[in-house]
Amino acid sequence: MIAESLAQYRIIKKLGKGGMGEVYLAQDTKLDRRVAIKVLSAESLAHENAKKRLMREAQAAAKLDHPNICAIYDVNEVESLTFIVMQYVEGETLAERMKDKRLPLSTALDVARQAAEALAEAHAHGLVHRDIKPQNIMMTPRGLVKILDFGLCKQLQTVENVDNEAPTMSLLSTPGLIIGTIPYMSPEQLSGEPVDETSDIFSLGVTFYEMLAGKHPFKAQSAAVTMSQILTKEVFPSEQLTDISPELQSLLRKMLNKEKGQRYRSATELLADLNQLPAPQLLVGDATQSLAGGAIEAPVTPNKESFAGRVFDLVARYKWAALASLLVVILGVVGIRYFLSGEKLDSLAILPFTYASNDAQLMANPDHEYLGDGLTESIINNLSQLPDLRVIARSSVFSYKGKNLNAQAIGRELNVRAVLAGQITQEGDLLTIKTELVDVQSNRQLWFKDYPGKIADIQTIQKAIAQDVSERLRLNLTGADQTHLAKSHTENGEAYEAYLKGRYHWNKRTEEGFKQATKFFREAIDKDPNYALAYAGLADCYTLESDYGFRSTSEGYGLAKDWATLALKYDNNLAEAHTSLASTKAVTDWDWQGAENEYLKAIELNPNYATAHHWYAAQLLLQGRLDSALVEIKKAQQLDPLSLGINKDFAVIYLYARNYDKALAQCNKTLEIEQKFLVMSTYIAQAYELQQKYSDAISELEKAHAAAPDDGEITYGLAQAYALGGRVDQAQKLANDLKQGLFLPKEAAYLQLLLGKKDEAVSILQTAYQNHNISVAEVKMDPRFDGLRAEPRVAKILQDIGLGQ
Repeated sequence: MIAESLAQYRIIKKLGKGGMGEVYLAQDTKLDRRVAIKVLSAESLAHENAKKRLMREAQAAAKLDHPNICAIYDVNEVESLTFIVMQYVEGETLAERMKDKRLPLSTALDVARQAAEALAEAHAHGLVHRDIKPQNIMMTPRGLVKILDFGLCKQLQTVENVDNEAPTMSLLSTPGLIIGTIPYMSPEQLSGEPVDETSDIFSLGVTFYEMLAGKHPFKAQSAAVTMSQILTKEVFPSEQLTDISPELQSLLRKMLNKEKGQRYRSATELLADLNQLPAPQLLVGDATQSLAGGAIEAPVTPNKESFAGRVFDLVARYKWAALASLLVVILGVVGIRYFLSGEKLDSLAILPFTYASNDAQLMANPDHEYLGDGLTESIINNLSQLPDLRVIARSSVFSYKGKNLNAQAIGRELNVRAVLAGQITQEGDLLTIKTELVDVQSNRQLWFKDYPGKIADIQTIQKAIAQDVSERLRLNLTGADQTHLAKSHTENGEAYEAYLKGRYHWNKRTEEGFKQATKFFREAIDKDPNYALAYAGLADCYTLESDYGFRSTSEGYGLAKDWATLALKYDNNLAEAHTSLASTKAVTDWDWQGAENEYLKAIELNPNYATAHHWYAAQLLLQGRLDSALVEIKKAQQLDPLSLGINKDFAVIYLYARNYDKALAQCNKTLEIEQKFLVMSTYIAQAYELQQKYSDAISELEKAHAAAPDDGEITYGLAQAYALGGRVDQAQKLANDLKQGLFLPKEAAYLQLLLGKKDEAVSILQTAYQNHNISVAEVKMDPRFDGLRAEPRVAKILQDIGLGQ
């Protein structure tokens, strides 16, 4: 039995026991999250060098950041108990899913791909797992695969062995600790030879075979016979795998080769072959790989006594003449059955379209991706206006750009029913755009189509894709919906291309990117002076230039207001322009009602526009309308689940609502999306400070400041934590340095207040009010200013901006 608590972790229940120790479910009382704790057995740590090595390797594994790897949060020792704190993953192990039965081909391929992704990431960091097996592969309810126990992996040694460790020794090969994993070991592991990446590939091959066959390739009644079979038995030809394609058999042979040098050299190489399995072949029992990366089940040859069997017999007799007619009939029947099913697919993720060309000069241009990015964003914007369809926003789907994940896994992670993938191939001025729609639930291809054309036709193609996808999703479109889909914002192909380039550069969120975007948006307007979207693009440029500190608030938001107004002059039905105008009314005029009217109009025009819900939530928060703010931020998160900004502001709403436990939990969820989003440390620290846990706040911010010493917001946060923790000299030193750095008025005012300089704090807020800096409005709800709001000069500021008590 262990204690009820280990450090900050409250033990809830025991989850299981393995060779290395026992696993418990626990609650992290600091970050308010559930975790899994592996308490390591005394036997596995009997040697001091073994303990040091384990701690070192677990710390190395904690640096892994990948969606298919169970994260390591902490490695600790309390009262002679050594334990590893890991992400708690809900779901079932692959072993539980299989239970001595075959998995569907699509599921097996999906698991193999995701596991290979995880291994590629670990191997790139010099880490070998050494214990890949079904018990160490978790499957979440949404289909995400997580590899467990990387905290017990081994670092590849490229230098002299540490602690004089013999090359053949390892924690997992200690007598008495390997019996449970012998069936999945590589020949070199069993022979006591050094292991490397190829050993993990062999173990994954054993697991993959077992998924496909429903039977282990080597396991026997005794460990001795099992070891002998791993070392000597060739698994192919296999009675259990006669129905898989020759390509897949070849892939498995290579994974399970007895000789290390004949296996895949890396998980990346394996992944490439998994993703290049042949396209679907009707009437042939091959596993197939679709454009979107999802596997499609092979059809089963019907009984000859059935109607379908007689058709197959006809095909065999009359060959190709019959086959052509049969294909038409089959596709017709499939299509009729599909549409008569009546099921509407009401949620969609559109993955970033990939781009390729044989023209080396085109590919060498760093901006060649504008076409794929722009087309993707345009289709998202087009389809998101349909009220009965939830379309995931750009920022979430683009987080998958360049990542080799299949459509089913992405769709499940984003909680959508369908995924659209596309590929653009350019030869000179000619384009071929391949598209594919995949049903996430069944992992089947619903539809695919090629769209040939020229660059000048790109807007026409974009509308055609949106129209076709809406039909394949079986949406009941009204006349107004049809009008939205058919609408052209410009008839000028060159203007549209310039607009796509502008959006591409705007999304870089850099000073040079905004300059380039402004140039291309102006070029689009020159080509078509009535192009409302281009005017809205300019408004967005000036807004973000101010938000990122590249332009003063009064200048940037003033220009943005002018351009948004012009955009609405040419098209009053642009949700983007109404949203931009709303933000400028709030900042330039402190016109909260006018801003709210614009937000509501934007949401009416496009209920799926995540930015409108997000910014409206932020305004509601400033006004103290917390319940409404929560409703809007939740809608924004549903539409854009991986947006760091939305998830961050969700935490801020909880923080300002004084619900610090939920604020901490949301901060943690945001960091799970992107661990390098270090600004979240400031909000975690604020929650700690408001709970008077000053040492925790300091610890959190010191780590963040060490990682990002030039981040002004983090530096302000650390100075504030020092002041609250009684370390005034250190706080004052940072305050002196900050005078030369980034100026954040609300944070600067709060720091001066903590240093006992109330008048200076008020003066900073008054200047922020005069400069129309929106952060001064946050004083109304920020709990840290509870003691200052009643001060007459601060109360007057809030009264003047329309946020008085």
